[in-house]
Amino acid sequence: MDQANRRQLVKTGALSAGVLLLAALLVIVNYFGWKYYKRFDWTSSQLYSLSDKTKNVLKGLNKDVDFIVFMSPDQQRDLYQPTNELLQRYGSASRRVHVKFLDLEKNPLEAQSLSQQYGVTTQGVVVASGKDKRVISSADLADIDSTSGEPRITGYKGEQLFTSAILQLSEGRKPKILFTTGHGERSLDDQGGGGLALAQQLLGRDNFDLSEWASLGKSAVPAGTDLLVIAGPTGSFVQPELDAFSAYLNNGGRMLVLLDPTLAPAGAGGGLVKTNLEGWLARYGIKAGQDIVVDPTAILPFFGPETIFIKSYGEHPITKAFAGAGVPVLTSLVRSMAAGNAPGVKVTELMRTSP
Repeated sequence: MDQANRRQLVKTGALSAGVLLLAALLVIVNYFGWKYYKRFDWTSSQLYSLSDKTKNVLKGLNKDVDFIVFMSPDQQRDLYQPTNELLQRYGSASRRVHVKFLDLEKNPLEAQSLSQQYGVTTQGVVVASGKDKRVISSADLADIDSTSGEPRITGYKGEQLFTSAILQLSEGRKPKILFTTGHGERSLDDQGGGGLALAQQLLGRDNFDLSEWASLGKSAVPAGTDLLVIAGPTGSFVQPELDAFSAYLNNGGRMLVLLDPTLAPAGAGGGLVKTNLEGWLARYGIKAGQDIVVDPTAILPFFGPETIFIKSYGEHPITKAFAGAGVPVLTSLVRSMAAGNAPGVKVTELMRTSP
């Protein structure tokens, strides 16, 4: 590969950061939704009836919880009605629960004041207790199916999200997400196109505790870590680090590995940088290709062949919204990932290029 092409690939690699960040956000949001969802047998047939488990949580409250709803009853009628019905039942079940609905159109000044007070930038629901709070976007309240053209709600997730927020506030801690450092990973403080400052802004402020962790020389992942993220490393991990990751997974931990195809220096024989994660991932049924994906059937005008769009998705909650809406994902400079063989491991492909 000549130097001009190499520089172009490195330059366009920054474009893939947005897709990587999107994937990270989707995985994180879905993971913590599953985590608290599995605690309960949520009622799906009785939309507005509280489950027994939710009633027990509300009965055990020892401090006040405020729900502030930033939604328009006219513009978001399909979400406003079930949210209103459900939260009225929360309020009836416990005197500790207080619900306030803000009509963004009829009371814009009050809505603006409370938006500034709670740091809300999108429509949704704030769950607050004392000085702590969780913010639930209206986009997360329901599953939407757009395959027939007209968006249609196929599942309302209010009880799952509201009771999960109450539990987190009651426990007095936010889910802890660690990002490894020391191997050229993308930084939480980087405001550039390749950084993760947006993740810090969207997740760390209200709902999650995001921080960085230097894994080199550490014998174990810190206790209390709910999710460990390796975001775009450009250097190699050593065996003790990999052993620590394995021990963390074996003890029930969760990891998100975002592996870019980083080009090795010209004097190093070309190809991709070896991070040593490739062989480690193979133990878990994931084959990381030593390549850059090019799909001639999915290229875009005015872009190089390394920039493609993907519209074929696997069966998984993470990609369900994309598949339902028929929305393609634009990627630039990505490597192939494929399912391998690992005993007792189930691998699901999230996105696929053309056959």
